This record gives sequence, C-alpha cells and structure tokens, in this order.
Amino acid sequence: MPKLSLYIPDDLWQRARAIDPGLNQSQVAQRALQHWIETRPADGFQAFQPPSDSVPIPEGLVQRFTSEAREQYQAAYRAAVQLAEKISWRSLDELASRGWDLAAWLRHGGREVLPALPAWLREGEADIASMRRRHTTSTQGVVDGLRDIWESVQAGAPRRKAPQADAEHP
Repeated sequence: MPKLSLYIPDDLWQRARAIDPGLNQSQVAQRALQHWIETRPADGFQAFQPPSDSVPIPEGLVQRFTSEAREQYQAAYRAAVQLAEKISWRSLDELASRGWDLAAWLRHGGREVLPALPAWLREGEADIASMRRRHTTSTQGVVDGLRDIWESVQAGAPRRKAPQADAEHP
C-alpha cells in the first residue's frame, strides 16, 4: 500500500474531525475518498445519456445538417464583409478587444452596428445577450468574417523597423 503525504488546510481538517472525533487521519481520508467515489457518476451525469435502445444517427441527417450549417455560416460571413463596409476601424478594433464576443461588443459600444446587421441576425435585438446562443452558426460566421478582415489589416500593416546603422558613419 502506498504511503502518501496530504496537505489539508487546518480549518477543513477541524471540520472533518468534528464530525467523528474518534477517527484517525487515515480513516478520515479513506472515508472521504470512499464517499467521493461512490457519489460520482461513472460516465458523467446519468440524465444526459442516450437511451439504450437508440439507433445510430443516420448519415443522411448529418449530411443535411452539415449542408444547412455551411450555407448559414457562409451567408453570415458574407454579411460580415458587407457590415465591415458600414463600420469604422475603431468599432472593428473594439470587437477585437472584446475577444471577438459579438454580444458583448453589441452591448458595450457596438450598438450603433445593430441597424447594419442582417435582419435574420437582429431578431430579438432587445435580448442581445442571447444572440450568441440563438444564432451560434451565424454569429460564428459574422465573427470569423470580421476577424479575418481585422487580421488582414494587422498582417498588412507596416512594421516599424529598427534604424540601421550606416556602414560609413558608425
């Protein structure tokens, strides 16, 4: 049996010992581990397991959804390019500074962009926080399109070069 050294904060140890003062350190640790193991689900949360009689997902269904998702994403990407023509660099840079979180950008400073968004993405604009959850594929397409534009500008921006020493005049 391996010998272990454990660090247990004093307050946690005192609370554990108060439950059953007659137990020694090994017994407390063993009971805690046993309880932890017994109360943990073996394969994640049992309520979210597929039914035992479930059939495999049909390949045709996967292909159909893949096609629909691709079309939705590409439409959103195109919309991002059109949107970029209507916004300022400052606005685009603000989205980048917010970690490309479209909902946060729209809530904090990017609200003027709302009228330029495609109608299908603006649905329920009063609830901007849920935009990302409701339109995951579209939101990703818009964000990726805007990010690609922003990164293209960043990559094409001239970098300052360190002055080179003149060979004749050190």
